[in-house]
Amino acid sequence: MSPMSRLFFLPILLALFACGPGQTDPGGVSGSSESHEPYEAALEEPDWSETVARVNGEPITRRLLASQVAMAAADRPPYDEHGEGFENRGGKERAAALEAEQLRDLIVLELACQEALRLGYAPSEEELDQALALYKKDFDEPDLIYQVLDHYGSTEEDLKKQLQKNMALKKWQANDFLSEIKVDEEEARAFYQANLEQLRHDEMLRLSQIMVGVSLLAPPAAKDQARAKAEAALRRLAAGEDFGTVAAEVNVDPENRGDLGWLVQGQSLPAIEAEVWKLPVGGRTGLLETILGFHIVKVTGRRPPGVESFESLRPELVEFIAARKLEEVLDRKIRDLINSADIEILDAALQAARPPAGP
Repeated sequence: MSPMSRLFFLPILLALFACGPGQTDPGGVSGSSESHEPYEAALEEPDWSETVARVNGEPITRRLLASQVAMAAADRPPYDEHGEGFENRGGKERAAALEAEQLRDLIVLELACQEALRLGYAPSEEELDQALALYKKDFDEPDLIYQVLDHYGSTEEDLKKQLQKNMALKKWQANDFLSEIKVDEEEARAFYQANLEQLRHDEMLRLSQIMVGVSLLAPPAAKDQARAKAEAALRRLAAGEDFGTVAAEVNVDPENRGDLGWLVQGQSLPAIEAEVWKLPVGGRTGLLETILGFHIVKVTGRRPPGVESFESLRPELVEFIAARKLEEVLDRKIRDLINSADIEILDAALQAARPPAGP
């Protein structure tokens, strides 16, 4: 998936790592038992405020880049196809390539945020205050958010600035792109017939999760609070409460009630797959600590190998085709922004992060 296709689906609070830990809503789960030492080495950089790049004068800090790299590493297996770790087989080169890749994504994201603000999609003060209140609500102790911000040398104004950018980005997406993208049934059915072999799948699981997100870089008090919140959710499940209801109350994104959709083996890290693939439908894990926070995962469905009917796949096909159309439009728009942007890469080791110019 290209940076453009990921652009508008990055979690809103991902950018908040620039000024403090945020909760994330990943599309999968990952295990803390997996080692990503070459990536985690970047997190030992002492000067978090160092500017590694500027986009039209706006800085991207070492702190934000390190957090982005850590989360990207959590979604990748620590071993290659030969079973060797990143410390072998050019591991340093691959770690450096991932860092450059993530900086490139951040540059593209910053360009898109700037364009959304330029076009007048900035939220009102009332909307911004509401978003900030929701963010603070994730902290059981309201004053803890200020301890977290202090820990990162940031302020509430920094937090509001990042919220403003991401809210503008969502409005731009909804108003200028998604509203114009249509996929009718004839188009979806034609795509289905043309891709029957590609739609054939191995055994699949449908998963839901309750997640209490906490940054890898968060201070101990924030991590302790997140663990306590997750343990409280686990106790509610043990007492018989509905999984989706608890997920809607606990997760940073309540709309899907924790549903992660259908996954085949290999789409989550081996340590997690070892837990969920042995569970029956309706079974759930205990508390799982990952690089992203604390998770409780439930198996809600299982499909045998094969090809699903068009009727069962129709919503997913429509979503996929719409996403592909969106990517094509965004590719053109972001390319224009790149060609006219003033992009400075201040770290000589990250020059490969510069997005390519040209058509």
